Amino acid sequence: MKQLVSLFMIAFGILLSGCIPSLTPATEKNETFLPDAEGLWERNQTRYRIESCGEFYAVVAENKEGKKNFFKMTLTTVGGETYASLTFDGDAPGLKQLLNEDSRSFLLPLWRIYRLQVSEEELRLYWMADESLLRTCFRDLGSIQKAGSKDRILNTSPQQLKAWLAGHPGAYAEKNGNFFSFRRIR
Repeated sequence: MKQLVSLFMIAFGILLSGCIPSLTPATEKNETFLPDAEGLWERNQTRYRIESCGEFYAVVAENKEGKKNFFKMTLTTVGGETYASLTFDGDAPGLKQLLNEDSRSFLLPLWRIYRLQVSEEELRLYWMADESLLRTCFRDLGSIQKAGSKDRILNTSPQQLKAWLAGHPGAYAEKNGNFFSFRRIR
């Protein structure tokens, strides 16, 4: 299991780093549909295929060695901005590990919340760059934190999360390169 976690953290940390970890997504199923997000994207020699599956988007990440990982993405719009909730396909079984008393940190957060922006040639995932807003988010929405760990994970409903986002419209504003950029290749 530790090898799987290490490989995951190295190869696909790009999609799961720098953002709010949450036990729930901002939406359980797509409330927003972005056909422009579908297709093949690339970042750092990893290709990401995004396909609509009706209630969610399937994201398949394939690195240059051919190793594939799978993500689920749901979209919602709050205050005119589109937010993506992403989860790694293997996270659900990891919930026991996440809350395991022997672990000093959260290993596999179930969901990460990003602001999504798509143009013809680029897809961007923004994370919250303002540390004070991040602390406010965890304080206002409630979170869990294991003893001895600095890591926190939100423990709130999708409705509460969306209400917080609506009340903090600049939380995911572009600031000092706080985004992952993916280039369309097809």
